[in-house]
Amino acid sequence: SPVHTPSTAPAITDHFVDQVRTDSPSVVIGPLLRGEGGQGRRDTLESLGRHVMNKMGEYEDEPVWDYLTFQLALLGAGCLRVLFDSSAWPDSVEEQKRAWPFQIRAVHPLNVHVAPGHRWPYSWVVESQRRYVEEVAEEYPDWMPDRRQVTHGETEVIMYWDKHVHALFAGGMPVYERPNLLGIPPYIWVYSGIGHKASNGDPSAQAVGILAHAVSELKAEIRLRT
Repeated sequence: SPVHTPSTAPAITDHFVDQVRTDSPSVVIGPLLRGEGGQGRRDTLESLGRHVMNKMGEYEDEPVWDYLTFQLALLGAGCLRVLFDSSAWPDSVEEQKRAWPFQIRAVHPLNVHVAPGHRWPYSWVVESQRRYVEEVAEEYPDWMPDRRQVTHGETEVIMYWDKHVHALFAGGMPVYERPNLLGIPPYIWVYSGIGHKASNGDPSAQAVGILAHAVSELKAEIRLRT
């Protein structure tokens, strides 16, 4: 007979996410170095942050902050990838003032591996994902996968970033290696704040979701109903 999965866990997560407002985010810059002009610099950075938020709401076709909030609630961590889109950068200086040449995406944190220490900017970042072979081949016509790495028409795609290099591997084969013109790996990793920073640096102590302490009770509920 079919197994019944109680809706308690998703209800807890959805309720938590509903309490977080994402339609009017605020920008608060933490303490900066003391000295002349410190407050002015903070005000400028907060103004820039509000401008970025407004532009994201205007140009991004995905609810980035909703995705990120859900990741933080369920997984205890979230990750953003910020790329520069040269095709959206006009030649006209006047048009550049109104342009938004960025692609900001919420990336599943379990697909992203950040250099130990999690100090931003990270010394290196590796992102992995599953993609259809036909999709990769259409984007990179010269690419030939290792057929042993293909399962059900899909293959693993790995992106590597450090401050000098951006490299792509697919189907166990290199696709390209290019200079990283950004100068930093374009990822931002955040924790939910529910966990704590362990003395041994184990990131699992910080990546704590809202269901972490209720797992045993949820399992017991499932056993009672199945």
